[in-house]
Amino acid sequence: TTFTTPQCPVTDFVSEPEIVANGADATAGITTVEVACPPGTAVLGGGVSIETGDIDPSRSDGPLILGNRPAGNGWSVTVALSAGQESRIVAVALCSPGATTSVVSDTSQVMSTHAGEATASCPAGRVPTGGGWWMDPLMIASASLPTDTGWTVNGSGPVAGGGTGALTAYAVCLHDDRLAATSYVAESTLLVGSERYLDVGPCAEGNMLTAGGFWIPNAMILRSVPANDGEQAIWSAKVINPPEMPDNTTIATHA
Repeated sequence: TTFTTPQCPVTDFVSEPEIVANGADATAGITTVEVACPPGTAVLGGGVSIETGDIDPSRSDGPLILGNRPAGNGWSVTVALSAGQESRIVAVALCSPGATTSVVSDTSQVMSTHAGEATASCPAGRVPTGGGWWMDPLMIASASLPTDTGWTVNGSGPVAGGGTGALTAYAVCLHDDRLAATSYVAESTLLVGSERYLDVGPCAEGNMLTAGGFWIPNAMILRSVPANDGEQAIWSAKVINPPEMPDNTTIATHA
């Protein structure tokens, strides 16, 4: 089962964020793409999309999203493609006029072939609006989700060279505790076959979309981004199921 969830804080004083994006074509190797929020705005959250080019779902050696995280006043994504693979990598940021945000992080060491978790928590008086992760090469992200006070990520090996690998969670924190009332919208589906899309949202009336995430215990994420259903903001996810992974994988998207 896959689970996707967008983050939906209640607000009537922070402006609705605009979605900005930047993309680059990538081939085998590690590619980083960044997008900056416009002047006068602050990053609230962001996401990554691997626009499927020469990506064979029957292969299990990539693509791997190593980083999907805040960077400066914007968003940065890092993707590893294997030999013979090529795609377009897109970084997406949600940017709100007049907001003030900062970033906190937490790093855990994960043993090779084991699963690990890292959770970043905003300090008192600040409210989480988004988050993401960075992990060592060859590791796979299985979850990236909002919590009541920050952001949590799960990842697993193998770790290059064995030993342990670093898994870092990032949380974007808004400097205004009037956003303390936070809610989530969640939807899940069973993944049967090679790939699946899952959209969730919009947020309830009076709330706004600032971030989103996923939970995919036995598959690989290709997209976790804000989108628009023609009327309102939603969160969109896409995963692939490598051949050695069992069907009926749960996909969950959070908003």
